[in-house]
Amino acid sequence: MVAQIYKNIVAEALHFIVNNEVIDCAIGDRTVAVESDRGTGIAMLYARSNRSRKQLDDIEQSVRTMTLESLVSTYLEDDPFYASIGLAAINSLLIEKSDTPAPDYQNAFLHDNPPVHLGLVGYFAPVVHFAKKHGQKLSVFELRDIPDTFRPEDAEKEMPSCDVVILTGSAFSNRSIHHYFPCISARAEAYILGPSTPMADCLGRFFLGSSRILRNKPVFDAIRNNASCGSLRQWMEKTGRAPQKQRIQK
Repeated sequence: MVAQIYKNIVAEALHFIVNNEVIDCAIGDRTVAVESDRGTGIAMLYARSNRSRKQLDDIEQSVRTMTLESLVSTYLEDDPFYASIGLAAINSLLIEKSDTPAPDYQNAFLHDNPPVHLGLVGYFAPVVHFAKKHGQKLSVFELRDIPDTFRPEDAEKEMPSCDVVILTGSAFSNRSIHHYFPCISARAEAYILGPSTPMADCLGRFFLGSSRILRNKPVFDAIRNNASCGSLRQWMEKTGRAPQKQRIQK
């Protein structure tokens, strides 16, 4: 069963369609990009497709013949590969709604307050090192077996005590991020960061950070050569949205 938050994101993206055409797309082994008349969105491919370049070229061609409405709707399908393509289409429609510089999670640690308790979904080494350097309590929720981390199923017990929570936008690719939402305290400062993050009003409880593509051609070429999202930074600028309303949708 698809969680309501993903249905809400799709409904919001569909509302922003004017020209119902896919202008272009690029699919690699780790990343996908879709261009619409609203902009270009990218998303991480959660699991490598193991498809040949010829197969991916054929899929790209098929995607270009789809209506934007149909492509956005694939985000709700069971196939994680096509769900990621649908997410990129969603991001192409919503990226223009980003209206602030990318949020800086470090601000949450630099107040003249007692050390905070950080909840981190995914082991992001720079954030872990920053938190430890500043003496912050840290709870990392991780699928991999890494020492001193919690499993995702521990979030219900451990995350409510966190003052700051940082989630990765890539968790929208495999539609796992909603599992954490009910575990976040209403008082917590919460961030969703990464190029896969949709700039959606229904995520208005969060600081949102994504990336706007500045040059499509080198990005599309790099994706087709199996570049990761992180390898595209030279052609992107970070952007974001401040919290819009204090609520979490399940």
